[in-house]
Amino acid sequence: MNATVASILAPAVNYDRSHRLRLYVGWMVAVCLILALAIYGADYYVLGTAARPFSPKHSLLRPSGTIGIKLGFLGLGMFLAIFLYPLRKKWAWLGRKGSARHWLDFHVLLGVSAPFVIAFHSSFKFHGFAGIAFWIMLSVSLSGLIGRYLYSQIPRSLNAAEISMSELQETQARLSQQLSQQKLLPQADLRSLLRLPSQQMVARLPMPVALVYMMMLDVARAFRVAAIRRHAVPVGQKLTTLAGFFPTRNTSLERAITVAREEASLAKRVLFLSRSQQVFHLWHVVHKPFSYSFAVLALIHIAVVMMMGYFLRLHGHADHTCDCHLHLLVLPARIFERPEGARQKGATSRRKGQADVRRPPRPAPSHRRQLLHWLPELYDRLPGRRRARHAGR
Repeated sequence: MNATVASILAPAVNYDRSHRLRLYVGWMVAVCLILALAIYGADYYVLGTAARPFSPKHSLLRPSGTIGIKLGFLGLGMFLAIFLYPLRKKWAWLGRKGSARHWLDFHVLLGVSAPFVIAFHSSFKFHGFAGIAFWIMLSVSLSGLIGRYLYSQIPRSLNAAEISMSELQETQARLSQQLSQQKLLPQADLRSLLRLPSQQMVARLPMPVALVYMMMLDVARAFRVAAIRRHAVPVGQKLTTLAGFFPTRNTSLERAITVAREEASLAKRVLFLSRSQQVFHLWHVVHKPFSYSFAVLALIHIAVVMMMGYFLRLHGHADHTCDCHLHLLVLPARIFERPEGARQKGATSRRKGQADVRRPPRPAPSHRRQLLHWLPELYDRLPGRRRARHAGR
């Protein structure tokens, strides 16, 4: 019973100090990487598709560039690490490594960070299998945050096992007894903090509405706790605690507030326990198929890119490995696009009172002539084209 009470009175996730430090470092590294890429490549990512090949950062930030390809490998590594968490439930030797809560926290960290890394790898161009895989991965990431919230709403012991209803009621009675013995907090504020809907009302709520209602109660609890703290401190401390949202230095007051907050949180979780379990099981039904479909599409994308890179290297175009779709689709649009204000074919420069004078066509710039010469050569070197040409001979 002591372990059960400790698991309820502790925060939602009971970390040791080293795990909290590792998790904090992981989030900081992810945020710093995303901000650094956004700041460095902002002027490149805002360019249009036709203008990007002429940017000095194109060789670095394109999907096959120096930075882009490394981001692709990083995304692949994160993708493999994400799937270690579900594999941990299948492999006994991996299940004995670490705590399930710790694995889940890093699973969430990688799941939230991976879409950003893949977006920078693709330079925010989502087409074909890669684009479909990205949007599915983003959906899986967002649904994962909802699943993490639902996981925290089901009371668990220190070994991540669900606690029975009788144990929850015993713990709730103990907290209520401790709360009734304190003399620091006004009873009116406590009644406001512990106010919850009836069991019949919760049972009639649809599952999506129940999920939103649970989140709204959690947000409202933070404001109610801040109101209790404001009523219990003098005017000067209201400023230092930012209107009661930060703790005071009064140990007795903070201990009473902690008991009141945990009592309100536990009462809400007990009230919504059956609905939380229903939504959590439904979430598994949606989350897993999306995760597996994302894995299949990501593997198809990786296989296609590797095959295209192999054939291009085989036919002497090693410099364009993994980026041939940009050359075949982007550069022709750049070559043949019409500048703004350009006249139609056959237009004249005649003014009023003047004879029609046709200007001679201007020669194409040198870089466009080179590209026009290079594209047919690449097309002729494709494997299917070469076989057709030899068969014609």
